[in-house]
Amino acid sequence: MTAPPRPGPSDATAPRFEAPWQARIFAAVVSLADAGCFRWEEFQQRLAAEVGRGDGDPGRYYEQWLAAAEKLLAEKGLLTSDGLAGRIAVLRPPPPAAP
Repeated sequence: MTAPPRPGPSDATAPRFEAPWQARIFAAVVSLADAGCFRWEEFQQRLAAEVGRGDGDPGRYYEQWLAAAEKLLAEKGLLTSDGLAGRIAVLRPPPPAAP
């Protein structure tokens, strides 16, 4: 597997995360690939397809990571739509309080 480099905190190539969920999906995908759940190249192919379908907005990159991971895990039988819906419900942040 050729996973992404794991740069140090001051490395200019370090991934940039704007929200905690982005770091979590990045780490989850790398961990799942390291654990042998799928080959890194398989994920790269799914990610490239998601990026290709996108609108070119770099701000949506980790949404594309998430979509690629969901599809790959479903293809591998590691994730069902019911299981995913349940996890989303648990992880979704509560709506902001009304002023």
